[in-house]
Amino acid sequence: MTRSSVTMIMAAGLAALISMPCQGKDRVHLLSTNPFSPPDQIDESATGQTQQTRTNGGNTLELRGTMQAGRNSLANIGGLILAIGQSVEGYKVVAVEDRKVILEKAGARKELTVND
Repeated sequence: MTRSSVTMIMAAGLAALISMPCQGKDRVHLLSTNPFSPPDQIDESATGQTQQTRTNGGNTLELRGTMQAGRNSLANIGGLILAIGQSVEGYKVVAVEDRKVILEKAGARKELTVND
């Protein structure tokens, strides 16, 4: 058997597996929403800065996680995914670091850290 024959057989087998419908307890459950999409409610303030409004209960200023990507870094604050420059409860996100975010409101800075 040649290498190209083996490759073609493997490709055909993979295609057959992918096209099979899922049945029984091994059925794959598809998500009904995109977990990476922005929150439902986004409110534009008069200054043009984006302010996001919480849609569920709990501590709104709880840092749940960070993702560092330079100017595109993100912070999960109380369930909201915020970028640098966005606001929550009047606090503007000014920096996202490893397991830490720095917020600013009326010139005063507040530091949040991820609780283990």
